[in-house]
Amino acid sequence: MTNYLFLILIFLGALVPSGVWGGSDYIYRQRVNWVKLEKADSAKVSFGDIQHPSTSISTEQMEAMLLSIKISKKHLLKKEIDTVDVFNSWEARKFAPLLVEGLAKAAPEEVVNFAIVHKRPLFILRNDRLTVGNVFVASDGLHFQFTKLFAKLDGDYEASANRDKALRRAKTMRVNLEAHEGQMLSYTSATEIILNPTYDFIKNVQVEQAQREAEEAEAMKAKSERKKSKEEKTTAYSNADTAMTPVVKTSDSSQSGDLSDRLRRLEELKQQKLISDQEYQDLRKKILSEL
Repeated sequence: MTNYLFLILIFLGALVPSGVWGGSDYIYRQRVNWVKLEKADSAKVSFGDIQHPSTSISTEQMEAMLLSIKISKKHLLKKEIDTVDVFNSWEARKFAPLLVEGLAKAAPEEVVNFAIVHKRPLFILRNDRLTVGNVFVASDGLHFQFTKLFAKLDGDYEASANRDKALRRAKTMRVNLEAHEGQMLSYTSATEIILNPTYDFIKNVQVEQAQREAEEAEAMKAKSERKKSKEEKTTAYSNADTAMTPVVKTSDSSQSGDLSDRLRRLEELKQQKLISDQEYQDLRKKILSEL
């Protein structure tokens, strides 16, 4: 009976995600998204440089730091290079408190390991990306070491049977980290960026957001002006068609008066710059030809 109970407990343990029983180093896990503590790799991190546990970084500051990390993304079929935010606002808001919690719990020889799937569809096409890395606090700042950065995920990677293979297969391609204010790239790795905890990333993000909103407002204004201009041209062409419409001849006096009205309307269209000089001359000749 004891053996059966032991087997049942093992089976139930395999079904429950890591971290539920309290003995795991996982702070958060949901399929291929996680935040956990793990022993630092001595080949990549000097144990003497790590300053854990650390409570010097607030959740709000961590969220702004995540939003500040950017990559330059090269296109396969185009020469243009786009600057892309690694973490969007939802991802930063979701993972910032988890990373802060991890840094507060980490031992001196540990780092906070994370994996985040970015849902970035292209129109109706699925375009999921994977970022995996380590975070730790050292004397020179907050380090983000990326082992995968915006790596393309293929197939049904969320199925448990395919998960490990899909994560290993995901490759980082044609992207590079960019260093901006308050940041510097590591001298030893092109996939590591160091953020200065004393820099005001919160203010920087607010400025970027204000600029983005101003650009969107300007784009909406330009779109509205283009629509208005199109409507004015449509009205002008309609008026021009009216001016060109032949009139049934009744008497010489009524015909002359009608032609005068049409010429006057045509002159008004020209003065309002709703028709070009050439269009004005062509329409005027056509009206006068009816005399």
